[in-house]
Amino acid sequence: MNHDSPDKPDDELALWRDSVADVQRLSLRRRAPKAAPPKDLDARRRTETQEVLNEAMHGEIAPEDFETGDQSQFRRDGVAPATLRKLRRGQFAIQASLDLHGLTRARAQTELAAFLRHALNRDWRCVRIIHGKGLRSPQGRPVLKARVEISLQRHEQVLAYASAPNWAGGHGAVLVLLRRAAPR
Repeated sequence: MNHDSPDKPDDELALWRDSVADVQRLSLRRRAPKAAPPKDLDARRRTETQEVLNEAMHGEIAPEDFETGDQSQFRRDGVAPATLRKLRRGQFAIQASLDLHGLTRARAQTELAAFLRHALNRDWRCVRIIHGKGLRSPQGRPVLKARVEISLQRHEQVLAYASAPNWAGGHGAVLVLLRRAAPR
């Protein structure tokens, strides 16, 4: 079989033209419309977020929930370690803060849920949550700190969090990196 035949390229070109002869260019105006998200999607997300925060704030307490140590950090799979380092160093602009000092778990949960919802609606990237160090908590254990951390780990829009640098609250606060809103 001789592949160097001078007639071969013309034959292939003719064959190609013949096979695509009936193809028509699609009009840009005839694209399928984007599917609208379900109407109850926002309500469902709020309900799911509230359920997660309820469980985190009021669920069963295990001793390991309190063993957070002074330094706190968390990052989801897919978040670069360098991003977590930047967060720990306070290299993201803090766009808002929530102070939970002295609140009950129930009140802290309500405030945290509303704050995260508000931050996500505003498409804020980095927020600070001040939970305190728990110095006046029963047995000197930081109840709110542990509960806030559990809530943040369970919230799907939280990419990472880390103890704030000293100038931003130290071990009594966490800086939280939130997922960017999907383009609309």
